[in-house]
Amino acid sequence: MGKCKTGATTPQFTATLNPGANNITFSSANIKELSAYNSVNEIHDYYVTKMMGSGAETVMDIQMQTIVDVSGNCNAFYNGDLNFYAAGGQCNATSIINDVVYHEYGHGINYDLYSYYGGIFSNGALGEGYADTWANGLTEDPVLGIGFYSGNATGFVRRYDQGRKVYPDDIMGEVHADGEIIAGAWWDVGLNFNNVQQRMDLFVQTFAATIDYPDGQEGQLYTDILVEALTIDDNDGDLSNGTPNYCAITSAFGIHGINMFVVGRLITHNDVLSAPGQQNITLNASGPSGFANGPGNSVNGYYSLNHSATWNPISFAYNGTIFQGNIPGQPNGTIVSYYLDATDQCGTHFSITPSNVTDTNPNLPYYVLVGYNLVASDYFDTGNSQGWTLGMPGDNATTGQWIIASPVGSILNPGGSPPVYVQPPIDHTNTSNNLCAVTGNAAPNDGAGTNDIDDGKTTLLSPNFDLSAYSNPAISYWRWYTNDQGATPGTDYWQVSVSNDGGTTFVPIENCIVSDHSWRRFAFRVADYVQPTANMRLKFIGEDANDGSLVEGLLDDLEIWSAEPVGISETPILSWYAYPNPANEQLNFGWKGNGTTVDVKLFNTVGQIVYQNQFSGNTVSESVSLKGMAEGIYTLQMSGEKLFKSQKISVVH
Repeated sequence: MGKCKTGATTPQFTATLNPGANNITFSSANIKELSAYNSVNEIHDYYVTKMMGSGAETVMDIQMQTIVDVSGNCNAFYNGDLNFYAAGGQCNATSIINDVVYHEYGHGINYDLYSYYGGIFSNGALGEGYADTWANGLTEDPVLGIGFYSGNATGFVRRYDQGRKVYPDDIMGEVHADGEIIAGAWWDVGLNFNNVQQRMDLFVQTFAATIDYPDGQEGQLYTDILVEALTIDDNDGDLSNGTPNYCAITSAFGIHGINMFVVGRLITHNDVLSAPGQQNITLNASGPSGFANGPGNSVNGYYSLNHSATWNPISFAYNGTIFQGNIPGQPNGTIVSYYLDATDQCGTHFSITPSNVTDTNPNLPYYVLVGYNLVASDYFDTGNSQGWTLGMPGDNATTGQWIIASPVGSILNPGGSPPVYVQPPIDHTNTSNNLCAVTGNAAPNDGAGTNDIDDGKTTLLSPNFDLSAYSNPAISYWRWYTNDQGATPGTDYWQVSVSNDGGTTFVPIENCIVSDHSWRRFAFRVADYVQPTANMRLKFIGEDANDGSLVEGLLDDLEIWSAEPVGISETPILSWYAYPNPANEQLNFGWKGNGTTVDVKLFNTVGQIVYQNQFSGNTVSESVSLKGMAEGIYTLQMSGEKLFKSQKISVVH
């Protein structure tokens, strides 16, 4: 079955074996050789028990060298033999970590068992996921690789009881990460069975189908594995009427985004960003008709108000083309959070959108600002003219410090289609100058992680801004944050806080550990955290606080909002106008009303007042010179008794 050696030296000894039980002492072997030898035989014997009676139980009765202290560290590999790296680089010798040995031996099982059944095992993600499945089948433990890191006794390599990976959201183009999706599905089958070994019995039977697709086609591959598992579980040759364990299997795969209705995301939705007060908020979602017309299948939604922990249901109906639901109308000044999912007859939650929003450590939901007007913004389109502070005392990141620049894309899967970015090549505004705040740029052809945040934190501090005059102000921004690659994925926090005393004290707003390889919007009401004042500041921190993670952060499109008074329907303004838009050297505005007093202000992108005046009368017509004003997005605001209006104005010279 196997023999151990260190480097190129194979320990040898001579012993006499007598009939009956024999005790053999490997007196010349070190602890790494003994540990690896023992683990190899444990996983070999486990394989035999799982395959007994199949005809394949002797497939792994082959000689295989187990080589310890291979030059290098923090890794192991299978190449027909088992190879384990020496201690170093903050990692223990991988030969003494039993899960690592089980995993590498699992690669051998995958290749040899497919070959026995007449197939070829080639998909890298499936190989990594299935190697993990062999390992946690033996250990019955969702956490793999405890003890891997020399300086962290509780550190681990991967785990399957939290932070579930979902297809296609978590497809990274990296085999270990992509393999967590299928391995997670199989782990959850065992949870639903309440029996890991029953799961393993089903798992090993799927090998006979030798299902395989090239790298990059994991969606179809994982779907076919689901169908094969149901086919094996079926007892009457008809999958349409279910199988004895249909719900246990489909729900386990479904929460990882694997379903039989469509390869890819089951439902798609464009989020609603804002809505008028006291009117239903209509949500539209698209999904396959096969799912919509299936018995017991439905699209559902849930919403909460002002970051409440209480989620209320949203009912959706299918009209033959789309699923449509409504969030009840809310008062002006409300922030509505919501997410969507789809449920089948088993109660399986498929395709939660955004992904991972229901986890213990949740991803961001969608946010709707109800009854708000935009009063100021910073899109970084003029660089750092607004006066952001890049770095603070106490920062200790050695690379990846905050800059304001055009981001350089950092690709996790070079040459892959589609590319998977840990740092995107475009800002959120996606304008010609392509500027935002970003945690460092690498050279265009450098690999992912070349200039990410390393060895500490980096801080971005906003300029002061005045919210004292606004009614129920809210702030929104778009951010990109990834932390799910490297030695300790999903352990580094994105931190945001707000100050109302110019930056002396801060109150936390976001403390997020969830990675999302896309631009995501966050919104909050300022008064829910601090009293709005004339001395507001925001602080954004990206941090790599753990071993060797790949952490990237970006910020763009910061916007400040003010809620219209509830009595806006009683406004004394009969009509108003502002033109041209975009404007060059002059902006014209005016209205017809009933003599009320109106304050007019023009704000630049950082909330500074560049024009203000007060008017009374039934008809007002006014012009403002824009000469000498910088190009950018300005906000024209009109306010008075029972009146609040604002409009974005683009100034282009």
